[in-house]
Amino acid sequence: MTTPETPSLPVERALEAEYAFLRAEPGPTAQKPLPPAEVLHRHGQAEFSALCLSGGGVRSGSFGLGVLQGLARAGLLGKLDYLSTVSGGGYIGGWFTAWRFRAHARGEADPSEQLGHEIEPEPVTRLRRLIKFLDPRTGTLSADVWTLGGTMFRNLLVNWMVLIPLIAAAAMLPRMYLGVLGLPSQPELVSQATLDWWYLHDWIPIVILIAVATTYAAVQLPSLGHRSDGPRSFLIWFLAPVLGVHFLLSVHRYWGWLFGEETSLATELLMSAAAMVLPWIVGGASSKRFWRPWTWMAAAMSGLVGRLMIWWAHHFLTRLAHHDPQIFVVLDLPTSLALLFLQITVFIGLASRDMTDDDREWWARAGAFILIVCVSWLVTSAVAILGPLLLDQTLHALGFSHGSGRAGLGLFTVLSGGAAYRMIAALGFQAGRWRTITRLALFVAAPAITMLLVVLVSDANRVLLRWIHEFHLFQEEQHLVGASLPEDLLAFVGLLAVGVGLGRVISINQFSLHGMYRNRLVRTFLGVSREKTERHPSAFTGFDAADDIPFARVQELGPPLHVVNTTLNLVADNQLSVVERKAASFTVSPLHAGSWQLGYRPAATYAAGIKLGEALTTSGAAISSNMGANASRAMTFLLTVFNARLGVWLGNPGGPGDRTWRRAAPTFGVEPLVSELLARTTNTNPYVYLTDGGHFENLGLYEMVLRRCRYIILSDAGCDGTYTFGDLANAVRRIRMDFGIDVEFPAGIHIGPSQTARFAVGIIRYQAIDPGLENGVLVYLKPTVIGDEPVDVANYGHTHTAFPHESTAEQWFGEAQFESYRMLGLQTVSALCGERQFASVRDLCLAAQQGQR
Repeated sequence: MTTPETPSLPVERALEAEYAFLRAEPGPTAQKPLPPAEVLHRHGQAEFSALCLSGGGVRSGSFGLGVLQGLARAGLLGKLDYLSTVSGGGYIGGWFTAWRFRAHARGEADPSEQLGHEIEPEPVTRLRRLIKFLDPRTGTLSADVWTLGGTMFRNLLVNWMVLIPLIAAAAMLPRMYLGVLGLPSQPELVSQATLDWWYLHDWIPIVILIAVATTYAAVQLPSLGHRSDGPRSFLIWFLAPVLGVHFLLSVHRYWGWLFGEETSLATELLMSAAAMVLPWIVGGASSKRFWRPWTWMAAAMSGLVGRLMIWWAHHFLTRLAHHDPQIFVVLDLPTSLALLFLQITVFIGLASRDMTDDDREWWARAGAFILIVCVSWLVTSAVAILGPLLLDQTLHALGFSHGSGRAGLGLFTVLSGGAAYRMIAALGFQAGRWRTITRLALFVAAPAITMLLVVLVSDANRVLLRWIHEFHLFQEEQHLVGASLPEDLLAFVGLLAVGVGLGRVISINQFSLHGMYRNRLVRTFLGVSREKTERHPSAFTGFDAADDIPFARVQELGPPLHVVNTTLNLVADNQLSVVERKAASFTVSPLHAGSWQLGYRPAATYAAGIKLGEALTTSGAAISSNMGANASRAMTFLLTVFNARLGVWLGNPGGPGDRTWRRAAPTFGVEPLVSELLARTTNTNPYVYLTDGGHFENLGLYEMVLRRCRYIILSDAGCDGTYTFGDLANAVRRIRMDFGIDVEFPAGIHIGPSQTARFAVGIIRYQAIDPGLENGVLVYLKPTVIGDEPVDVANYGHTHTAFPHESTAEQWFGEAQFESYRMLGLQTVSALCGERQFASVRDLCLAAQQGQR
């Protein structure tokens, strides 16, 4: 339970703390907290100002540095209340915050003053030297390059130590099914008397499972019990028993064929009809309407028709199994489930006159889950059972040996996964035809590579089973590889134990790419704010753990309050409000970490005292297995397996994380890793998966409008060479949908090719939801080339046609590239401010607004 000292704070309490921090006055007492509407109203009346630095990798950071310098020269950088950063904007925002912290500790002037000087401060010079933060010293024999590559490969192998055994264990399930079917042919394992007893009495568990499923349906159907439990309850009490019934019937039918006995069609027909009718009789007994003769007849008829079809399908498949039982394993269960879906469809049609719309919807949803299992088993078992057989035939036809063929295919799979990773990385920064082509290629490649990987893992399972068989642990006669239940169970339990055991030992955060990425970001963007005499890096690695800063300690500096925007992934969330987004906003500041939809925890103790570098790295985790609306199941599976995981698992700041929010990482990594692998990230688990803020909103504007900031300066340096303003449109759309606040540009946005403006001014319509507030002003800055740039910037633009919107995937900026974007940012602010000094951000915004009228 949540302790009284550390409750999960709702958004209004978190905003009260921010108000007290920014205005240096105590907030309301705990006994008399303000209502949420009053908290937001007071925030709006405070006329808070904010600077938003968008995502966009090193390009955004370089442009953002020029923006910071320009605002400093206008006398405004030290007068901001909020600094809101996303991804690459967080690089430079973190650099600025760390520099402020170190300058304060040294008793120096605040960087907001130093950046306004004509003479370049030393931290800017040091940043320019280290801007290739991933590997500062490039070259074929550079230790930085090889360390980066070696670290990525090491983490991939460590990740596989957990994932591959778990995937292999899952691939053993169809083989264990095959082992159960083959028990009658192995009397040395199970006596004939035991098999005969089970064959004659398996109707008992079948009837029990039918009773459980029908009772659940009786209390859940809207016109009967109308309890309306969620999907988890449905999976446990309906779908699992239904699958159990069909599995037992499949085994019974196959054993009957082996024993030379025909199962009783009459018995199966009677059981099927009863299973369809019973929910309406049981549920009707406790509902307002019991007498439903037409529904009973329709249920009985559909049960009879459905079971007859399934019986004939079983009959055909058992004959087919005489030649290849593996085909039976692949086809029998999904065929039964598909015909069960058809049986439900027949019932809905026959009973349509006597069934409500809600009942039809319930049965439709039940049928959908049955079809999902049907297709999933068909694909999984085909890949796991038939895939290795097809692999044998293909390699033999091509003339490859067993070892060399599989080695080559394994190498091809790894290289294909790497190529897919590069395509996914490029996808976020492409537009037009190339984006469509890349999407189409990934649509085909992601499932193909995934299936190839599972085939290779299943083939490795066969090798493992042969190795186990050589020990002769069980007194068995000759059998097909994978058709011995004891050996299959031993392999399954062993693989599961290895995966789960290593998942307990190996940290899923440390051995993703997150830690490697964080160390290099911290060394470059936070370390350069330290004097040479202050840093004591390892002489061998060049890293210094003291470069990072506990984020909560930044409170000592006062405003601006740095808000780092990340994304809370909700890929598996079925709520209609997020079903398309698959994500929500999540922020980290020196005061709190959390989401307005979940709650907040103190930053001083969240994730063992979250550090600034951790927050910036998470905000910049652009390539991750789960990426909000960009996630798909095949792509998520592929990226997780190949460890393209820059995101991080941290404790849930809401109620589900009462026991976990203080931890720096999950203590048991298997469950989060499997959730990541299967795209099951939600906000209801003890841990949440956080990635790049741009996976939800790439400008940092959303959270500032939530806080009712009156005056906002926004630097949008996202990759937008066609000037379609996609990130701005996304932010405006989500602000309107979530908060009911419109953001408008009365004079339009005249930035881009053949335009002469470097900024635009918008209005934030706060009065639409709170008539007592004044509307806000948004000054929108965007990099563009209009012909009056300095000669070095113009030269760079002529020789690099994509400037100033070069790909965000380009993280290895050279001196000229960095300087061109920095100067463009400085020139953009100069176009806004001129040579004037402003007393406040308010004065600048109102002057810009007046100038565009």
